[in-house]
Amino acid sequence: LSDDTALKLTTARYYTPSGRSVQEGGINPDILVPQISDADYKSRPRLREADLRRHLINEAKIDDKVLEDDGKADPRFILTAETLKKQGVEDFQLDYAIKTISRMSQPALRTALATAKPGAR
Repeated sequence: LSDDTALKLTTARYYTPSGRSVQEGGINPDILVPQISDADYKSRPRLREADLRRHLINEAKIDDKVLEDDGKADPRFILTAETLKKQGVEDFQLDYAIKTISRMSQPALRTALATAKPGAR
């Protein structure tokens, strides 16, 4: 950046309507998409926000070890985007959910929607 420019970074913490922090823990889905057999599941690398260095830490879980571990480098992030593509790492969860829902019969889809939490539709 030159002397007459700036870069603005913003961060945010996310909370449920009840005020519970979703940092590191996430939320449970309103509609559960049924899983089918996936032989490669256990060998596929999983990356979550909590895996990122200096991620926002849930205030309820803070202690010295958590802060110390957060500063350590993670070798998984040395891989380039091209290397990850060659390994087949994509947005698996989204792709899988779309394919699963598209295969559902109308009765199964109606059942999933009927059992969803209020406001999820």
